[in-house]
Amino acid sequence: MKKVMNHKGKFIVLTACIVLTTTLLVGCGSPAQEHFDKGAAYYDQGEFDEAIEEYTEAIELDPEYAKAYSNRGWVYYEKGEYDKAIADFNKAIEIDPECLEAYYNRGLAYYVKGEYDKAIADSNKAIELDPEYALAYNNRGLAYAAKGEYDKAIADSNKAIELDPECLEAYYNRGWAYLWKAEYNKAIADFNKALELDLELDVAYFGRGLGYMELGQKEKAISDFEKFIELSKNHALIQAAQGILDELRA
Repeated sequence: MKKVMNHKGKFIVLTACIVLTTTLLVGCGSPAQEHFDKGAAYYDQGEFDEAIEEYTEAIELDPEYAKAYSNRGWVYYEKGEYDKAIADFNKAIEIDPECLEAYYNRGLAYYVKGEYDKAIADSNKAIELDPEYALAYNNRGLAYAAKGEYDKAIADSNKAIELDPECLEAYYNRGWAYLWKAEYNKAIADFNKALELDLELDVAYFGRGLGYMELGQKEKAISDFEKFIELSKNHALIQAAQGILDELRA
């Protein structure tokens, strides 16, 4: 699942994709497991309230079911209820101090809340538990970028790409870091790679358009902002892109 969020008013970043699994943590076919599986199925269908109800049933039947807390926390995150999400991730970690996904997801929640140091700390823990976890480096990089530490952000994106050359998020986020550093050609190259991996990634057109605009390549910038408006459903950013287009065409 992909999360898009506002950053510094006019820029947006793409967070990482978390896949909720149905790993067996309790006895095969147990009532708690059955509710857990139903929760995962409801989540996949986008029925978040029903998913929460099923995960809650699983927890009531097995109060030590760390993954049920972690998954319910992620559903709260998707609903924008970040404090509830963090509370569930905290409980998952209390039960299982090596619950990788709980650290990773809690880091995302802290990031959205603007608590960047806490987000970095959770990414650090996720990396400690799995040094090959590309998305954890990517998300730590997001937090560094939010703090204005662009070189650290780029280093983390580099590591994520080293571990996973197809890590779309890392190319995209590194593109923004290069853009903020005024390294426009590098930014455009990363947005190009992100679009090679996903031609429908609307925000990459927005970022690349800004890069082209800064380089004085007006026609390419216009084309990218037009494409962004065609694809995007973010009304605030559509208005921003339209304003930029009006200036470019003036």
